[in-house]
Amino acid sequence: MHANDFIQAQKRLYMTATPRIYGNLAKASAEKDNVELCSMDDPAIYGNNLYTINFSSAVKQDLLVDYKVIVLAVDEQYVSNRIQNLLAEDNQLKVEDATRIIGCWKALSKQGLRAELNDDAKPMQRAVAFCQVIERSDKAKTHKVSSKHIARMFQNVVTEYQQSELADQHKTQAVQLHCETEHIDGTMNATEKAKKINWLKAQANSDTCRILSNVRCLAEGVDVPALDAVLFLTPRNSQVDVVQSVGRVMRKAPGKKRGYVILPVVIPAGLEPAEALNNNETYRVVWQVLQALRAHDDRFDATINKLDLLGSIPSNIEVVAISDRLPRPQPANTNKSKGTGKNSFQLGTNKVAASKQHDLQFQIGEIELAIYAKLVKKCGNPHHWEEWAKDIATIAQRHIERISQV
Repeated sequence: MHANDFIQAQKRLYMTATPRIYGNLAKASAEKDNVELCSMDDPAIYGNNLYTINFSSAVKQDLLVDYKVIVLAVDEQYVSNRIQNLLAEDNQLKVEDATRIIGCWKALSKQGLRAELNDDAKPMQRAVAFCQVIERSDKAKTHKVSSKHIARMFQNVVTEYQQSELADQHKTQAVQLHCETEHIDGTMNATEKAKKINWLKAQANSDTCRILSNVRCLAEGVDVPALDAVLFLTPRNSQVDVVQSVGRVMRKAPGKKRGYVILPVVIPAGLEPAEALNNNETYRVVWQVLQALRAHDDRFDATINKLDLLGSIPSNIEVVAISDRLPRPQPANTNKSKGTGKNSFQLGTNKVAASKQHDLQFQIGEIELAIYAKLVKKCGNPHHWEEWAKDIATIAQRHIERISQV
């Protein structure tokens, strides 16, 4: 498509929301293997850049919706205790998969999220889930999250959990978000794929969320503007795939306030949360997706480094812990004082009635704070403030020179 001997053209205009740019290592490897790369920063192929609109400008101009990342650190033992009957059945359900499902369901139903979501409090209705493999294999040495299995078991796990929640918390009603889940993959013909996509696009009941599970089929080229969320149940092999997938939820649709990126992370039973953070594989999906957001969002570095400097929790990245081991948080402080940040939670135990001790809450506690600290280390730019200071110094010097010439 780049050459006239294939497609004759006098002028070519290239447009993309997610430019594919290869780093020095990829370019060196391609040159070594005699592979031609088409990197979009190469003017010999794509020409000079004509116009760029960054993400923050697109949001301000109402061309895209803003996003919110929800990281759910879910205690495996917490989930295991509540779905024992389902785990005992011959359904090949792994407790870690069930834990991821409950984390996703909690986020999709928006249970206990921060007060600033009051303008967008309704449960989500459309989501795309990314898994590792299409079908499970008994020969695999390690467990891989299967798209078909997640689609089959999602609502079963949710139903079992809801019943346990009612019994544990002595409630007369639990959150009733029902999830319909389908699977799609590249082996399906065009008619089957279109049917699945149209099913996802169609309006469901207000208490229903439709989830389309896949591996790579929906990463690129799928247009569902009303998509509320993208779920990453495992890390991705391609950073480009992550960037493309995240872009799915930022498209405008009537009534859409923001797009959600949901990352369920399993805290293994018997392992302290702080220890789990040291497991790079467990949390790799979090760092990977946040790095992909950096490619989208020109505000990202400032947001993360503000967290490092001021300790203020960013409004578009929320970390939630789901565990029996955590104390219930103090009520949110509506009269925020300077420097308290966005989280507005106080650490420590709170005296609550015995009947309320088992209420599951989204809270800012040790797990969340540890993840935020790690987030700065993994995704922050250590030279951000140095570069910012140099930019300010350059601007100040220009003003001095201009004033001197008056």
